[in-house]
Amino acid sequence: MEVKAHNLSGSLFNDARNVKDSVSKISSGTLDFSMIDFSKPVVNDLDEIDRLKPPNPNNLTNPNIPIGGNVLGLLKFALDPLIGEISKIGQRKRRLKYEKYKYEEKVKETPNNIVGYLGENFFIETLKIPREEIDGFLEYCKSKGIIDLYIKDRRMEVIDLLIKKSSEYRKFKGLD
Repeated sequence: MEVKAHNLSGSLFNDARNVKDSVSKISSGTLDFSMIDFSKPVVNDLDEIDRLKPPNPNNLTNPNIPIGGNVLGLLKFALDPLIGEISKIGQRKRRLKYEKYKYEEKVKETPNNIVGYLGENFFIETLKIPREEIDGFLEYCKSKGIIDLYIKDRRMEVIDLLIKKSSEYRKFKGLD
């Protein structure tokens, strides 16, 4: 075999294109099968074939592997389900945290959404709540569950609650 000096660029595509002679050459006798007797069958004992194989690192019954030889593999095997469950718990916590954040955002927006849905005139004319008292009235109604009713899309119950609590609120504030 002959090794020649080549100027290689590091790019396999360019280097393969620029090399004039093949690096590995087959000698003329390599493919000469005239010395092989094909009349004799080739039969190997199974034990001999097994001894020729490289040892299998996953074979725990192989006597050539010392006891505890693949401790990291055993740990990974034992811990993989646990790690998967921990990952699921983390995903669940992140999802719940996100849902809580989205709910809190809805809670913040709900009083404005109620006013937008029903209109200021509903509060002023129907409920007899002055314009400057609408926010206070809705704050008063929060403890009565109005936010959850609105978020759960139970609009008729929201209106019913507002009507019932408006007279109570007016008396409380001395607006009557």
